Amino acid sequence: MNYKKAHVISLIMTFLGLAVALPLLIAEYYSVLMYLGLAGIIAGFIIRIAFCRCPKCRRGLRTLNFFLPKYCPYCGEQLRED
Repeated sequence: MNYKKAHVISLIMTFLGLAVALPLLIAEYYSVLMYLGLAGIIAGFIIRIAFCRCPKCRRGLRTLNFFLPKYCPYCGEQLRED
């Protein structure tokens, strides 16, 4: 899986997990659905850590503002735009 696809999938899983789990957590309604939402959040973070990496140096890309950088912050490699 390339880093762009992993970034999109991790964002979708994290936000869907939050949308499911947070209202149930606030309402203190602990159900299987809430635990599935939490599992989605955790899976999104694991995908981001495992696959959002520079193709050249294999170090993790920082994505704190929901956007991928244009250059690797470690090796300076330009990341592809496609």
